[in-house]
Amino acid sequence: MLRALIASFSFSLLLLLTACGGDGGGSAATGPTSFGPTAVKSVVAKGIIQNGVVTLSRWQGGAYVDLVKTRTADDGSFNLTLTGGRPGEVLKLTLGLSPDSANPTRMLCDVEAGCNGVVFGDPVTLSSALDLSSWVTVGVDGSITVMPLTPVSTMLVALAEALGGGHLTPQALTVARSRTAALFRLSPEELLAVPGNIADAPWLDDAVNEAPAAAKISLLAAAFAQLAGGNVADVNQVIKNYAQSFVDNNGRLMEANQGVGITLATLYHAVNTSVDVFTSNAGQTWVNGWITAVKAELEDNRLTPICRTAASCEQFNSARFVSALGTEPGTLGYDLSQVIQKNGANSLEQLLANELAKMGWLASEDTVALAGVALQTLVYSGYAMANKALPIPIFPLEADNGLSAAIDAETGKLHVTGTQNGLNVDLWVGLPAAIAVMSADDKVFNFSLKGTVANARVSGVVDAVLSIDANDTDFSGFLTAYQNLLTAIFTGQEDPDLAPLKTAIAGLMKTAKATVTIQADKFRFAKGSSMLAIEGKGTVGFDLGGGLAGDEGDYAGGITLEGEVAYGTVTLPNGSTFTIDPDEGHELSFAMGVDGSFEADFAANVLTAMSGQASGTLKNMGPLVSGIRDLIATAITHGELDGDAALLALLVGLGNLSLDVDANIMLNEFDHEYVLKVRDTTVVTVTHPDRDDIALTVTLSFSGLLVSAGDAWWQLGADITNIEHPALVLSDDLGGAWRWEFNLGRLLAME
Repeated sequence: MLRALIASFSFSLLLLLTACGGDGGGSAATGPTSFGPTAVKSVVAKGIIQNGVVTLSRWQGGAYVDLVKTRTADDGSFNLTLTGGRPGEVLKLTLGLSPDSANPTRMLCDVEAGCNGVVFGDPVTLSSALDLSSWVTVGVDGSITVMPLTPVSTMLVALAEALGGGHLTPQALTVARSRTAALFRLSPEELLAVPGNIADAPWLDDAVNEAPAAAKISLLAAAFAQLAGGNVADVNQVIKNYAQSFVDNNGRLMEANQGVGITLATLYHAVNTSVDVFTSNAGQTWVNGWITAVKAELEDNRLTPICRTAASCEQFNSARFVSALGTEPGTLGYDLSQVIQKNGANSLEQLLANELAKMGWLASEDTVALAGVALQTLVYSGYAMANKALPIPIFPLEADNGLSAAIDAETGKLHVTGTQNGLNVDLWVGLPAAIAVMSADDKVFNFSLKGTVANARVSGVVDAVLSIDANDTDFSGFLTAYQNLLTAIFTGQEDPDLAPLKTAIAGLMKTAKATVTIQADKFRFAKGSSMLAIEGKGTVGFDLGGGLAGDEGDYAGGITLEGEVAYGTVTLPNGSTFTIDPDEGHELSFAMGVDGSFEADFAANVLTAMSGQASGTLKNMGPLVSGIRDLIATAITHGELDGDAALLALLVGLGNLSLDVDANIMLNEFDHEYVLKVRDTTVVTVTHPDRDDIALTVTLSFSGLLVSAGDAWWQLGADITNIEHPALVLSDDLGGAWRWEFNLGRLLAME
């Protein structure tokens, strides 16, 4: 058991505790060292862009800051001078249009049928944006690496920025290069090939023999204009559509879809239309062979793989990851390798698979059935409470889907019994007379749930109490509106006015105060010896109008709260047990004040395997919670919820959150302590044991977690392309990947 706990929590150190992400900072730099003037040269091609404005920028202070600009020559080339380049950093290149109407930006038409009336090979004026982008890296020796600006580079940058939390980072760029190269059957180095003008027949024929990667990238760039039907104004949207799909599918595209939609097959079909631009039979034979070979591998409704048989592509090797964390005693990698061995696994992914397998039974038909029982019990409880509040009960507790409910005459409790979806149910629910409590001197609402749910495979037992002390809440307005509505209904009034009651409920949502206490003596769902169990006691007090004072720093109409977990134990199906024991100095307390910051302090133990302490602040949590409360209150008042406004408010609120955490975690088996830090929501760092130097850095991105250790990078994400078989995917910077699939097909088929 101890070995399993260490294994489980060591992986938690790498995965679970890092789910909050990284430092939001820009590209990596090693100290203040910078380099003098350095040339940054390349080409812009979609076809060739003449007199385009190329801007080099750096991510700085949460935004891209322009460093230098220049114009492209007639052959699409540009030459920038970078001063102050920093070792290891990643810079961004973007294309803009000339503001001079007398000397506009032009594109050499690369569609054989012409572009807006302009013949193949002639310049066509660009009057709307063509948002091409690319990247530049500065080596530790000051060397410059540049990828030409093309639709291919634009797709790569879109993925890298998504992986990097909205901007380019070295680790995100490494992964994006690997994915883009695999997509187009090139190596990461071949992506740097300099494209040319496909209307220049001698250049194109020579490129087939001397620089085939350059020819491929040039023809791929032309394909985007072909997909736009030669309409220059539509080319930008075609590129955006492919880039977005590339991001949405985590660095892949749908291979084919019967010739419809944003697929690789559609793009290569457009490339194939350019075959006649070759003047030599050898060139035509080459492009036909290239396209035929690619299309022969494509299948309908399948995403492109992220790894191909090439020099830059290896099978996923987790040993490389562990080694990157250190191989000597006193390093995280050494401790992790010991955990892997002692747990009987031969690799990190096998250790993860073993732990996930122990959790697998939770995603079963029995769990779904349990959720159905809980939902129907909640409905019965709502009906019973409503009946208590009315002079005449109007909600019948009818048997449904194998369950029946009745109020026990002796105890006054709701008794739910029966068999639903194979689960035998015997539950007792204690409910308050809600309206009576609201008008009483002692406004305490007590709820209880006790009983069992079981079948031959699983068993559940619950014994819990929920108490809500609302003595500081004024319910008089609500009660008056409620009584007036009842009078109108029972005197036969047609269409009684609900507005006063709605207004009263909305008002309570902005003024109510209460203390909620929950105590679970038993809450257990088990299959054999594996169980999910929660036992303990916690309290939270809230004031839904706690920020109304309007003092400096307050947020108007805000919610305040504070609470603690007095004691408790959480047991997971893999055997890990998290314990808060005040006798051992453990605690978990939290508060959200009038400035809207949520703060928490935590100290706990995982049996004898691990102990830890942590404190953290989630800034701007208050405005998010208050905004959601206001949306619900408005929906109650007006009878509908503005879905678009609600989604926008939620996204804005989430975007404004900022998390900082400091934690010390002791792995008792090795008597080693690790320091974990979260800064600005997006980066987590973990030190080597008993040292200050960082072992790994985890960055939260839109596509999962990026983990860096030494010079190597890994990504942990999810693949939900097939909703019936979602998968956890662990991939590396060399193109290898490991998958763990969950079979949800039977669950989704359940009614």
